[in-house]
Amino acid sequence: MKRRVFLILSVITMAVIAFSPVSQAAEVTGTAKADGFGGPDAITVTITVEDGKIKSVKAEGPKETEGIGSVAIQKLPAEMVEKNSINVDGMTGATFSSTGILKAAEAALKAAGVNPEDYKKSSDSAKAAEEKIFETDVAIIGAGGAGMVAAITAADAGKKVILIEKQAMVGGNSVRSTGGMNAAHTPEQDKNKFGENAGIEKTLKAAEKFSDNKFIADLAAKVKAQYEAWKADPKGYFDSVELMELDTIIGGHGINNP
Repeated sequence: MKRRVFLILSVITMAVIAFSPVSQAAEVTGTAKADGFGGPDAITVTITVEDGKIKSVKAEGPKETEGIGSVAIQKLPAEMVEKNSINVDGMTGATFSSTGILKAAEAALKAAGVNPEDYKKSSDSAKAAEEKIFETDVAIIGAGGAGMVAAITAADAGKKVILIEKQAMVGGNSVRSTGGMNAAHTPEQDKNKFGENAGIEKTLKAAEKFSDNKFIADLAAKVKAQYEAWKADPKGYFDSVELMELDTIIGGHGINNP
């Protein structure tokens, strides 16, 4: 009878050990996927935990936007390791990618056999803000296309420049333009054949709807005079700064600030 009881207790003990949570002293690794900006299961995260601490985090997302989501792919995993927490801030401008990384990280911890809740605590390692004073001739807020052009122009003029950007990556809205940049009357335009598909007549017609807007009316009058002069001597491709201004403010339905 004693032997039978001992055998039963031994089996129970072995079962408890077999189904116990993974020892925090062990090194465990889990991998999981989540949706990203690149589509379903576009992001893969692999987490290794050792001695109760996040040892490494690797995120992959080849379909995430280069310069935006790709920055989050690099930035967030490093913060998770540094803070020993998956409770890190998403990156401004890369919301879809950030959310995907955070969801995949939680699922990866579950796959590793550890409780994700143990790694959602806020980090106490945040550094206190340090005040610094910088002297410059020009301070430019926003490192998008316009900000960077302004910075280069000021630097070329011999000025000391500081360019400030709140996001983790530079480029601003221009990063999302897929390579298109607005410009007026460039040398490249003159290599093309001008035709009515350029939309000059359409723009001037659209301007008539804003006859009560003095800025648009005056601008349309200038463009019309420029266009008539060009038609009298059609050299190159017709365009002008004023036409670009007119297109822009009509595109804003006349309520944008000139």
